Amino acid sequence: MKKALFFLTIVLAFQASAEIKLGTPFKDHAILQREMPVTIWGTANVKERLEITFGEQIAKAEADYNGNWKATLSPMRASKEPRTLLVRSFDSEEKAEAQDVLVGEVWLASGQSNMECPLWDDGVRYRDAYGKMMLTVTRNNYIRFIKPRRAWSVTPRSDI
Repeated sequence: MKKALFFLTIVLAFQASAEIKLGTPFKDHAILQREMPVTIWGTANVKERLEITFGEQIAKAEADYNGNWKATLSPMRASKEPRTLLVRSFDSEEKAEAQDVLVGEVWLASGQSNMECPLWDDGVRYRDAYGKMMLTVTRNNYIRFIKPRRAWSVTPRSDI
């Protein structure tokens, strides 16, 4: 009986301390893919009911028994208007948000060591130095670039 009570106390304490979090791609200055349904995900308290707001769209979600949740936004037209992606709880005062989020083209590049070459270097290794052009273009506030930290895993990960 004491073990069960101790376990229940630990579980309840963990649930009380959990907070709403957006998945890794959904940070300040992100871009959501245009003209396609966009799935937003994250974590929260077990069975917590959530409302996701972006622009005029509102979606609802409920965290599962692992605390994971996801919701899908309807396709959107490209927009240079910065918006806030807001996730708030119906069950508590908790919320999470990503500011300055745009809608446009999202490109993912992956590969081996050649993908680690800096875009901005004009050395011989980089041939035509198009990286300098890319650096100039990225000074445009509507183009965002992210290089995640290098990591590997033998099991699926939910972060980048």
